[in-house]
Amino acid sequence: MESLSRTKLEREYLVSNLSKVPDFEIYYWFINKGYHILKQNGVISYIIPNTILFNVFAQSYRLSLFDNWTLNEILDCTNFNIFEDATVRNIIFQFTKSDSKKNTLGYKNTSGIECFENLVNRERFTIPKETVESNIQNWGLVFKLDKDTLMIVEKIKNTKLTLIDLFPETSQGLIAYDKYQGQSAEIIKSRAYHHFSNPENKFKRWLYGEDITVFR
Repeated sequence: MESLSRTKLEREYLVSNLSKVPDFEIYYWFINKGYHILKQNGVISYIIPNTILFNVFAQSYRLSLFDNWTLNEILDCTNFNIFEDATVRNIIFQFTKSDSKKNTLGYKNTSGIECFENLVNRERFTIPKETVESNIQNWGLVFKLDKDTLMIVEKIKNTKLTLIDLFPETSQGLIAYDKYQGQSAEIIKSRAYHHFSNPENKFKRWLYGEDITVFR
């Protein structure tokens, strides 16, 4: 009980001095501490776990980085080990403490990357805050896509028309062979919807996941 109380007091002290961080992961504290001790226009760079890119509880924290820093660059090293004995994958970031913050994030595309040398030799890109905000669930996915694809994804998200808008009274699609949805005993017994031949044109084609493709 004593150790739990002490831990609670330590957390309260850290929160009051460095602000709250997700899951009390120690590397978040070091990022915040770096902000407190850096001079204006000072630069900070850490190697930290890649979980900061996709931690669900860190979504608001990721966006708050734009409020406190100029995000010069994030190198996502998820595809390879930086440390031989470490099981966790890492990122390397470089931020600047500046009042004149830029609402952009610098990165290098990680598609097909197999080693650190390949990554650092790639061209550096910048993307606006709005793009990473619309992909807040996982910044690592953002770093894998090219800029044109990111723009298309963002456009779709901003102008999407969802199925719930078109069919507000529908909760799910067809349940094949569900007798409570008007399926006849013959259809259920013969598994008619799984027939690949349809000589009398009685049924619409049954679609599998592999039938859905992306057209460019």
